[in-house]
Order: sequence, then structure tokens, then C-alpha cells
Amino acid sequence: MSPAWSPDGSEITFQREPGMMMAVDLQTREEGIVYQSGQDSFMSVRAELQTPEIGPDGRLSFTYRDGGVPTNVVRDENGKFIEVYRDACQVLWAPSGDYVTYVQKGGRQVNRIIRFDPASGESSLLLDLPGEFSHEYFPRLSANEKYLMFAASDGGQEHDLANYELFLWPLGAAPEAAARLTFNKTNDSWPDIWLIE
Repeated sequence: MSPAWSPDGSEITFQREPGMMMAVDLQTREEGIVYQSGQDSFMSVRAELQTPEIGPDGRLSFTYRDGGVPTNVVRDENGKFIEVYRDACQVLWAPSGDYVTYVQKGGRQVNRIIRFDPASGESSLLLDLPGEFSHEYFPRLSANEKYLMFAASDGGQEHDLANYELFLWPLGAAPEAAARLTFNKTNDSWPDIWLIE
């Protein structure tokens, strides 16, 4: 579940079983375990990983559940785990490794996208759309960190059923500058963005 590209495009990471983060090398097709719950003191063997991804320089990001609310965590380049936020989801390293983005409850229609700096521990609002579609999910930064691709629904939460539409937003612009890319009442979700420069 939850396949994702590595930053250099050489691997795809994914979740296997509740607590295993895997990676497959696209050249050799060899699989390996990147991280497994219960293998260190950070979390128990019961912990379930959600949307695990690998960031630059071996950094990791994932949400986990261990009998309670979902918790966003990252592992930095030194192997240190840092709790980002409780009762949130979809944490993702920026390509530069300077910060992460994640989805947090709050904002106009329950969700908003937050920026968090693991080095300083500071967080700030990145985006909360105005208008009819403001339940943001599935954020994905472009490699140059100039654009944020994401989906937003008109209030529905269910990932596979709600009316999510895709948006593209220039980072740092006014929220109103987000361009709606899809106009279909069926589900549009899990977007990504690749730029040719």
C-alpha cells in the first residue's frame, strides 16, 4: 500500500503489513525493509505505519497508530525520530529536507496543510483554501519546491468516495491563487507533480 517515489527516482517505497516500510530498487527489482515497527525503542511491534515515505539523505516520514490517535513523525538524517504532531496525517519531507508538510485538523472545512521545521520545532499554516473546496488532503511538493499539488473536497472526508478535486498552488502565493485542475464529481485524489526544467 501507499507507494511513493524516492527523491532520486531510483526506488519506490511502500507499506507491507501494518508495520513494515519497504523499498524496491527499480533497476535490480530487489526489495528491502527500510523500517519496521518494534525493531527499536521508538514504537512497539503493534504500531501500524501509514503513508510511509523516504526523504532526502535517508530521512523518513510516516504516520503511525499504536492504540491511540494517529501521530506524525519524521526521522532525520542522523536517525533521530521527531514527533511532528498528534492527531494528524500525511507527513512528507520537502525535497530540500529543510521542512515537512502535513495535514492537520482545523481550518475552514476541518483540514489544512501545515509546514513544520524539525530543527526548530516551529510550525506554521501553509495553506487553507477559501471557497467551496477547503478540505485539503494529499499534498505533494514539486522537486524545486515552487508548487504544491494537492486535492481538496467540499467537506467530505472519505478518501475513495468524497468529491476531491485537484489543485495546483504556487508556494507563497495567496490561497486564492490555487488553480483548480479537475471538474469531475467522481473522486480525484493522490496527485503528484513532475516538472521538466
